[in-house]
Amino acid sequence: MTTMRTDVALADADRMTSESRLAHGAVGESRRRALKLAAVNGALVAWVALGEARAASGRSTRVEIFDRGLNLPVYRLDLPPGWTMRHFIATDLNDVWRMYTFYAVDFTGPGGEFVTYLTPTAVYVRTGQHWESMWLSLFNERVGVLGRLWLGETRRIHSPALFPNAVRLGIPVFEREIAGSIGNQPVQGRLFALVADLGYAVILYPHVAVAPRGLWPQMVEALQMIAASQTENPQVAARSRQIMQSRMQQAQASMQASRNWFNAFQSTMRQASELRSQNNREFGLYLRSQHRSYQGSDYTTNDMFTDYLRDTTTFRDPYTGYQVAQPGQYEYWYTDSLGHYYGTDDPNFDPNSLTGNWTGIAPLRP
Repeated sequence: MTTMRTDVALADADRMTSESRLAHGAVGESRRRALKLAAVNGALVAWVALGEARAASGRSTRVEIFDRGLNLPVYRLDLPPGWTMRHFIATDLNDVWRMYTFYAVDFTGPGGEFVTYLTPTAVYVRTGQHWESMWLSLFNERVGVLGRLWLGETRRIHSPALFPNAVRLGIPVFEREIAGSIGNQPVQGRLFALVADLGYAVILYPHVAVAPRGLWPQMVEALQMIAASQTENPQVAARSRQIMQSRMQQAQASMQASRNWFNAFQSTMRQASELRSQNNREFGLYLRSQHRSYQGSDYTTNDMFTDYLRDTTTFRDPYTGYQVAQPGQYEYWYTDSLGHYYGTDDPNFDPNSLTGNWTGIAPLRP
């Protein structure tokens, strides 16, 4: 029989022995022999202290996967002869965006085969995420670090034997071939992904199946047995609807809170704008009070005498509305309303000879 084991796996088993004894009894040499493939740097965990089921050699065993968040068994399936299942699942009941607080389901076969279900993940395409990138990231974090592994091209498969429920529901299934080695053992396998498109998000259900080279046909038989025997607890659907309703209410409350904040922000900005406008109006009135304005009555006899002494002429500037004095005292004046003035004593002067739009303007009089 081909086996794959690591010193790290045995060390992990020893380290977790005390917890295992409390939960499942003593861990002896038979347990050590059963650890065909196990953790390297924490990537694939031997769940000896968590939910565990083992099928006796020569016959299958009906087992269940229990969700500690829902506090319900979610699936029941037949475990192939000689196989072991370890799992720990906890659905997140509170967070709107997360699906699970913890998710691990691992199967190990008698010949060193293993199947691990990676964490189901929601991928939000509108935020720039892509399900295939997330798929590979989940693989690399959990399994890719175990050895020198290569992946083939992504391809869609239609296999009712391996994925009867997905095919029945029309959920696309994709796979990539796995080749390489773990330790000194050549291996082969598949990286699978069930991709459920909900419109606003893609729900990704990834898992990995790896076997020593030459044992892949037995692995496929085991996968088919697990898939064909798997049934869902009907209570899960009702509980899931309650959770989704709660999450939708949380999302709606979050959106309403955002709308309330935005409305309050808009109201504050409007008040600030009105205050600025009022301040500008008051400042404008102040400036006009500090300058002699465009009103003709503001031009006094003393002002005219000052113009006489200074040889200037005062106008009400049509652009600013303020009084402006220009050098010279001519009979005829013109302005382009842009702050420029032209004076002449020639009654036949044509203002059209100047560049721009010039019109006549009369000096102020007391």
